[in-house]
Amino acid sequence: MVRTLRYGILILVTIIASPGYAWHIIGGEITYTCEGNGRYHFIMKIYRDCRAQANQAAPLDDPAPIGIYRGGALITSMPVRLSNVRFIDPPDFPCLIPPDNLCVEEGTYEWDWQFEDWPSNSTYRVIYQRCCRNNTIVNIAAPEDIGATYAIDITPQSQAVCNNSPTFRLFPPTVVCVDNDVDFDHSAIDAEGDSLVYSFCSPLKGGGLRGTPRFDPTGNPTACDGFRPNPPCPPPFQQVAFIGPYSRIQPMAGDPVVSINSRSGRINGKPKIIGQFVMGVCVKEYRDSILLGEIRRDF
Repeated sequence: MVRTLRYGILILVTIIASPGYAWHIIGGEITYTCEGNGRYHFIMKIYRDCRAQANQAAPLDDPAPIGIYRGGALITSMPVRLSNVRFIDPPDFPCLIPPDNLCVEEGTYEWDWQFEDWPSNSTYRVIYQRCCRNNTIVNIAAPEDIGATYAIDITPQSQAVCNNSPTFRLFPPTVVCVDNDVDFDHSAIDAEGDSLVYSFCSPLKGGGLRGTPRFDPTGNPTACDGFRPNPPCPPPFQQVAFIGPYSRIQPMAGDPVVSINSRSGRINGKPKIIGQFVMGVCVKEYRDSILLGEIRRDF
């Protein structure tokens, strides 16, 4: 029996060749562990479209330029080496035969940092920025022209109790099927048992086309609007611009609409439109009703 399949791509995969600067970013997040006395261990995961390699686009940064700010002042900019690379297999859905060119790669970066002024009355910000996103994303404006900011704040409240950030349990499925129910556990684990509140949120812009061979060959690629800001630039960060009818809280079409449960982190809905979509998931962390911090995954 021949089965006719339709698929909607929840993560971002590419089928179009692009210039050599493009990276085809499909997501990422940063988390931290407090080891005491101002010492922290950070883990950053960056996700990319593997087909970009075949299209002669840039691989995962190795090293990746990481910036640490105290308020708006840069403390340090450091190169962090790529620790590990793995491929994420497509989901085993009965409704789906994945496209032959589907390929998602996860790069992991790990490093330690000692904060000299700790606990501080200021927020520390850890930031990584890179251009560009897939040009076939359908729910945001000019995706090929913008990159991403991956950042995490260590607030004074978090420092005061040597808090560990939550960490996501799983990575979402790379493909979901149109007219089939989505039911994905996007919850996070918190070592201290803090209360977690989930929401869809806007992915953040970062970098741009300056310094790219195709659009601005004489520009500075390490500038704030360059394709590889170094050092990464401080907030405020701009949010991506969604194209109607999509929005940060409704990044995919569906009936019922694709949504996230604020208490459990489960994503449910039934997609109705074939395409490639970008969305953000934010997790706020509370202890005794005090907001300690927030992690953000862009995917």
